[in-house]
Amino acid sequence: MTLAISGAALSGVGALSSGISQASQYGQQADVLNRNAALSDQQAKQVYAQNVNREEAQRRQAGQQLGAQRAAVAESGFDPNSGSMLDTQVQSVRNAELDALQLRYQGLLQGESLDDQARQQHYQARVARANSRSSLLSGGISAAASALGGLSAYTKFGGVGSNLKTFGTTSAGNPIYFSMPS
Repeated sequence: MTLAISGAALSGVGALSSGISQASQYGQQADVLNRNAALSDQQAKQVYAQNVNREEAQRRQAGQQLGAQRAAVAESGFDPNSGSMLDTQVQSVRNAELDALQLRYQGLLQGESLDDQARQQHYQARVARANSRSSLLSGGISAAASALGGLSAYTKFGGVGSNLKTFGTTSAGNPIYFSMPS
């Protein structure tokens, strides 16, 4: 009889310990994922800022090149405001703007990729926290089931409930016990 109770107690403690251990692991996993998400958020902000600076630098450099081009055309004696010289300058302005916009687009893609990564890591952290709670609950339920199983075994072998008699069964098929006066 004592063996049944001891076995149930050990089984319950083991189930509860396992649930706590799993919950702790999921909690640690969630912490790591949240830290990684924070790093991804920081990296995204840095990428956005760096690419704004790159775009501005590209525009400054293009402005200097266009100014030098215009000065060279004027110095050569051609009219920079008409004909093929004007067409060349207009095309150079368009190309410079496309280069700046391409840098902006690449920066947005890189930043969005890092933002998406951070969102995914935050989601995974929430899932890990939910798994942690489920593990604790599962461990508690398993421990309770072990305790009830041990109590059932104890009563079958003449323990506290040995004077209980079966009165019938519930709709689920479980026996209904009552105590008979001696």
